[in-house]
Amino acid sequence: MPSWICAGRSTLDSDEPLLAAQTDYSNAFTMPDQLLSKHVSVWNALWASRIAVSGDQNLTAITNAGQYYLLSAARDDWPWSVSPGSLSSNGFGASML
Repeated sequence: MPSWICAGRSTLDSDEPLLAAQTDYSNAFTMPDQLLSKHVSVWNALWASRIAVSGDQNLTAITNAGQYYLLSAARDDWPWSVSPGSLSSNGFGASML
C-alpha cells in the first residue's frame, strides 16, 4: 500500500474537477502497485535527460531541481508554458508556483 496518494484535477481536464479528483483518488487504491510502477517508469524516462555540470555538484543539483520543477509543472496537453517568474530569481528556491 502506498504511503500517500494525491489526486488533482482542474477545469482544464474536467467539468467537475472535484468529483474527478475524488474518483481518481478512489481508483488509485484499487491498483497501487501499477500506479507506483507507472510513476517510477515515467519519471525514470524523464530523468534520462538530466544535466550534469562537471566538477560542480552544487550547480548540478540546482540545475536538476529547476528541471524537476519545470517537468512537474508542465502539461503535455496544454499549449501554454509555465510562468517564468521563478526562473529569474531564487526568491522561491527555484520552485514553480
